[in-house]
Amino acid sequence: MTGFVFKVQANMDPKHRDRVAFVRLASGHFERGMKMVHVRTKKPMAVSNPVLFLAADRELAEEAWAGDIIGIPNHGQLRIGDALTEERRCVSRAFRHSRPSCCRRCARRTR
Repeated sequence: MTGFVFKVQANMDPKHRDRVAFVRLASGHFERGMKMVHVRTKKPMAVSNPVLFLAADRELAEEAWAGDIIGIPNHGQLRIGDALTEERRCVSRAFRHSRPSCCRRCARRTR
């Protein structure tokens, strides 16, 4: 299982201060309670209260699949762009170290 943090939202619940990191699962299958590795810090973290959102409704996520978005409550350790995985080595360095020369521009030719 691999996922990327694409958004961090604070104070979603007015009753108490909270911070939720939104993670899009890129591959694999996520189950509640599974242990993952935070790639940037190389530290393991257990996700015991993942949340699925539908408008203003929240529900506890028991499982999620690639392409799903889950919310992970945290206290600031997750940032935008962070990766989470089950394995120690998984994230391609091409994402973090891509050069502009790797990208090409396509233009339509006029006749």
